[in-house]
Formats: sequence, structure tokens, C-alpha cells
Amino acid sequence: MINIFTMIKKIILISLGLLPFLLQAQITINAQLPPAGLVQKDQLWNLIAINNTGNVVSAYINMSLQDQSTGQVVLSASTHTLIIDKGVKVLTSKDAQPVQYNYSSSEFSKSFLPMGAYTICYQLMALGHGDEGVVSNDCVAITIEPLSPPLLNMPEDKANLQTPYPQFNWMPPAPFNMFSNLNYDLIVAEVLPGQSSSEAIEYNIPVYSRSNIPQTIDNYPSSYPKLDTAKTYAWQVIAKNGTNYAAKTDVWTFKIASSQRPVDIISSTPFTQLTTSSSDKAVAPNGVLKIVYDNKSTSKIIKVKVTDLTTSNNVPVEFIIKNATQGENYIEYDLNKIMQTKDGGIYLAQIVDEQNEKWFIHFVVKNYKK
Repeated sequence: MINIFTMIKKIILISLGLLPFLLQAQITINAQLPPAGLVQKDQLWNLIAINNTGNVVSAYINMSLQDQSTGQVVLSASTHTLIIDKGVKVLTSKDAQPVQYNYSSSEFSKSFLPMGAYTICYQLMALGHGDEGVVSNDCVAITIEPLSPPLLNMPEDKANLQTPYPQFNWMPPAPFNMFSNLNYDLIVAEVLPGQSSSEAIEYNIPVYSRSNIPQTIDNYPSSYPKLDTAKTYAWQVIAKNGTNYAAKTDVWTFKIASSQRPVDIISSTPFTQLTTSSSDKAVAPNGVLKIVYDNKSTSKIIKVKVTDLTTSNNVPVEFIIKNATQGENYIEYDLNKIMQTKDGGIYLAQIVDEQNEKWFIHFVVKNYKK
């Protein structure tokens, strides 16, 4: 009898020892996450648990989010105790609450996960008789990217520009509020014969590039060589969240028109006097502003602010006239050096003198071709 009881005791002990392995073979957990796109933290708990043990199991779930580029665990979490019924159980964020999160940075405390490529791993931890252990695990890879990438705006694709100093602007990726430090890289490259525009951006040395642009606009600098009328140029914008890649635009192309300034029309256009109350409009042929300003001070520097009134972004740009004289100053300036003028666009030129008095004129840009 003693041997029989001893044998039964050994069988029970062996069975208890094998219980975690039996549970692991009979309980599975699978994550139901999109492979790419926007992901909210609540979506991390969209799981399916399959319990084939024939018993109700008490358990909790550990989750870890690992950055694929650095290997660092950037977010971890644990649920409260879950009751895993027999059969198939669909789990959601509601079942997991309350969840205890731990973040590596404040970016992961928000509703949406920040941009990046991650590996998410889950562990189903069974509870019973004071013991706990991993009975199932699952890992999935996801890429967080915006719903809409940044979109190029101006110059339009295949445009023929009237200025060799173009202004570039684009639309931000969406949704905007998922980015904590949105900035852009701009690349402009010549398209060589036989190349596609994408190949030009990828392989050619840029004629102009700028990184970490905080706004959605950038001007080709007037200090750079003029863009050539005989060439085709490609341009692209890359959006980043801090230093991390987020998304990029399509590649567009443009050319510089061969006839940029008909000298005869510009020279025949009269200078217009700035006043403090005039409502008249002047004409700026091909974006060349011709104004007269009566300088009543001894200042030799005149700052002229120009505002595009046809856009919602009415931020003035400025050019400076040095070596001004007292009395009338005839100012002729190609505005295409500091902004991209538009045919038919309405603008405001303004000077504020030392007495804080404003002198101005409204003008319309008229583009002419030979």
C-alpha cells in the first residue's frame, strides 16, 4: 500500500510539474494589429485567446514594445487579472483595464504611438496555486506611419517657372498632431538625359538641399547660382519626426522658362510713388517692382516689406536697399529673388519710416513672354 501511495504522489507531483507545459500547449494568444498605419495604444489589446484546456484559466498579460532600429524597449505594460473562458475569447482594451504602462519617453504617453518600426511581444501569464508562468506568447512587427504623406504644392509638377530662384511649398503629413517635432528635408536635383525624376533624386548630387526645415516653405537662395533654363529639375520633400524618418512626397519636376524678363516691357513700366493713403494699384511686370520713396530721414537703409494678399499665409518678406539718399529714391527690384510671384497675384509693398509712418502701394504682378 505504501508503494501505491508513493507512486500516486509521484504522479501528482509530475502532473503539477507538467501543468505549465500542458497549458502552454493548450492556450494560445494572437495579436490582431494592422501591419502598418496609425495605431492607438488601446488597439494594442486587440487579442484573441484560445483556451483548449477544458478549464477556466486566470491570467494576466505582459506587453513590450521594442524599437526595431535601436532594439530598445520603449513601452511596456501589464493588465489586471483576466478570466480566460474555455474556447475562443476576443480581448479588447476594455477587458485589459486597468493597464499599467511604463514609457521610455513622454512621446509614448499619448493616445497614438509615435512614428517608427516596432516589434510588439505579448506573454500570457497563468495564475494558480500561488504560482504563475508563461503559458503563451506572440510577437508581431508593425510600422507606424501617417495616414497621408506630405504633399507637394508649388511649383506644380512639370511647371515652367518665370524665376530662376523658385519658392517651394508643400502640405504637412496627416494627422498633424501625431508628430512631436515635425521637420523636413528638401532636395532639388538636375534630371539628366535618360533618367527618371526619382532616379535623379536618388543618384544625382543635389543642386540644392536643406535639412531640418521647421515650416512648409523654403526659398531657393539668391546667393546660389541661377537655375539653368536648359535643364529639368526634380524636387522632393522628406518629413521627419525629430531625427526619425516619417514619410516622403512624390517627386515633381520643373523647368525655368527661357524668357524671364522682357527688358523692353520692364523698362517702359513707370515707377509708382509710395503714399500713406493711396488705393491705386501699380503693375509689376514679371514680378519686377518699380517704386519711388521719398526718404525724409538721413537713414541710408530702406527696408521694403512685400506681402502676398492672395494667399492665406500673409507673412511679409523683406528686401533691403542700401546707400539710400535723402529725398526721392527710385527702387527697382526683382521680387522673384525673395518670393515666387504669381501672374495676376495682388501684393502690398510697404515701408515704415523712422516716425513709424507707413508708406505703401498695392500692385499686381503681370507676366509677359516674348
